[in-house]
Amino acid sequence: MKVAIFGAGIGGLTTAHQLSKYPNIEIDIFEKKDQIGGVARSSRDRDGCSTEYSWRVYFGFYDNLLQLMTEIPIPDSSKSVRDNLDKYHHLDISDNPITFVDTSKTFANILYGITSCDARLYELDNLSWWNSLKTTANSHVFRAIGGWFGMDRYRGSYNSVIRGIEQTSSGQYYITNKPTSEAWFNPWYEHLRKNNVKFNMESELTGIIIRNNKIISTIVVDKFGNYRPIIADYYVFCIPVDSFAKLIHNSPELMQHTYFQNIIELNKTCLHMQLSFQLYFNKQISLGINKNAFLIVDSPWDIIVLSYDIGFTNSIICHDLPNVKDAWSIAACTAYIPGIVYIKPMNQCTYDEIIIELWAQLLNSKKLKELVYQNNGFHLTTDLIVKWAPLWGTFHFNGKNLVTSEPKFTNNIGSRRLRPNFKTPIKNMYIATGYVKDTIDIYSMESAVIAGKAVAHEIIDYSDKPTYRPRPLILAPLRAMDTVYYKLNLPNLTPAIILIGTGALMGYLIYKLLKKKSRK
Repeated sequence: MKVAIFGAGIGGLTTAHQLSKYPNIEIDIFEKKDQIGGVARSSRDRDGCSTEYSWRVYFGFYDNLLQLMTEIPIPDSSKSVRDNLDKYHHLDISDNPITFVDTSKTFANILYGITSCDARLYELDNLSWWNSLKTTANSHVFRAIGGWFGMDRYRGSYNSVIRGIEQTSSGQYYITNKPTSEAWFNPWYEHLRKNNVKFNMESELTGIIIRNNKIISTIVVDKFGNYRPIIADYYVFCIPVDSFAKLIHNSPELMQHTYFQNIIELNKTCLHMQLSFQLYFNKQISLGINKNAFLIVDSPWDIIVLSYDIGFTNSIICHDLPNVKDAWSIAACTAYIPGIVYIKPMNQCTYDEIIIELWAQLLNSKKLKELVYQNNGFHLTTDLIVKWAPLWGTFHFNGKNLVTSEPKFTNNIGSRRLRPNFKTPIKNMYIATGYVKDTIDIYSMESAVIAGKAVAHEIIDYSDKPTYRPRPLILAPLRAMDTVYYKLNLPNLTPAIILIGTGALMGYLIYKLLKKKSRK
């Protein structure tokens, strides 16, 4: 059996990993870049300093991903890459207090979602989280969502946010104790090669040939401009949605299916710019005991920061700059909101303007400056800076805008309807990426692993199936009640009943207490 996998991101690598467990399968991965890992990868700049494409946290509900990591050995060690994860401890930093009224409205909004039946929640995919809380102040309840789930602050789907809240309501979070590629992808690459997976790097998929609703060949081009046909029994597409949309446009056989037309629409509505900028310091900067990340709630660009102070417990931050003692990986999560220095959004700034803007937004936080001084005895000043990492290679400023060949997918409103299933209308064609529908409703590393395992199981039916966490069982009776309301074309009445009942009970208790005091 021959399997051709296009894309060496987490979905493609997972598919290869699962299939490589079985004999007599020839597995080829074709990746247009010179490095595996997709948008989760890391690198090092010319000074040997660690750089990450984007901020990254491993949530405790990543059951499939965490289990898969235990199967990837660290070379010359008895450990697995799962041992390269350390605990993640997060701070939300805001100069503006959250009001009781906003907290109450947010609680009621979340309660509505988590007690809604599946059909209603899927329907609410057409509502943005921002609009669901439009009567609250512009505070933490909005900003935390974009950074945490990688979604657009204004267009992120209500359904996806609720699914995220349900999943992350309990459990430990993790980060890698060294750059992502060194902690995970490099050992994975060696493990797959030892299991006879063949990597064809800098080989880009450019065409698909279909006959009788079946792929008979694909065309790839290498870095030297040489084209060659790829013939296999199964074809697994693990490529970004923008790359996929271009292929579909050039294939009349695919364009005739609504399934593939939806992917083109998905490309138009669900791309997002989120990018990390590494800042290196000549001193260690503690955020407090066990604290290694923070979100600047009041920053217009929704800045979320991962600190290497206690994050990189098993790696050197910069190989060639011994004066670097610490670093922050600063992710700008909202690219189209004006900043505070140049009054321009990030996607209209040059690299130099971006790093000046990011530093200004950090220093604009009184709470952050207080936190740094309280834990270190010195102020957050420019004399601490050794350097900023260069702009990530797939981004450039074209004179007017910051553009990228590698945009990030995000769960925007209406995306669930458009997202593809891992099985396509073409007989021997599958999709294994984080944006497929047969996973969780959050574009994530976990969803990519789920998709990869699902495709592998479809090709080899005795391969392990992915596992799925159900919605919180404790709320199942309330969701069952909402199923009745939904069928009767009524809104979800459960939150109102709970809130009114709670209010009535509190009123009754207060009445009894006052009556008792009056008797005395």
